[in-house]
Amino acid sequence: MSSPKRAKQLVLCIRIGNRVWAGADAHAKVGAMQNLSRVRKHSTPAQREKILQAYRRSHLPQKEFATQAGIGVSTLAAWLRKAAVQKEGGSSFVAVPNLLSAASAAPAYRLQWPGGFSLEVRPGFSAPELDALLQLLPPR
Repeated sequence: MSSPKRAKQLVLCIRIGNRVWAGADAHAKVGAMQNLSRVRKHSTPAQREKILQAYRRSHLPQKEFATQAGIGVSTLAAWLRKAAVQKEGGSSFVAVPNLLSAASAAPAYRLQWPGGFSLEVRPGFSAPELDALLQLLPPR
C-alpha cells in the first residue's frame, strides 16, 4: 500500500530587517501592516481647540505630544499657526503704503556733468539747500 501524498503547503514568511515572521505570525503581521495605512481624520474646530489646549498644558515637544494625541506633527504645527493668526486678529499680513509712487514723479531739474555725474532736483527742494549741496561738489 502506498502512503498518501501530502499536499505541499505554502508558508508565508516576512522578513523586516533581522526579524522573520512565518505562518500565522506572518499573516498577523501583514494584517497589522495593512491597518497602518493612514486614514485622514477630520476634527471639528472644538476638537482642535481641545487638543491645542492639552498641548499647551502638557509642555511636551510637538513631536512627542502629536504621537500621544494620534495626530501628525505637521498637523499640530498647522493648527498652532492657524490659532496664532486668529489670536492676532486675522491676517498675518500688514498693509504697507507705497512710498515709491510719490517718489516716482519726474524731477523738476536734472543737472548733468561730463563723465556721467548727474544731479536730479525734485519739486519742493529748497533753493538754499540746493546751493549748499552744489557748494559741496568738487569743481569740474
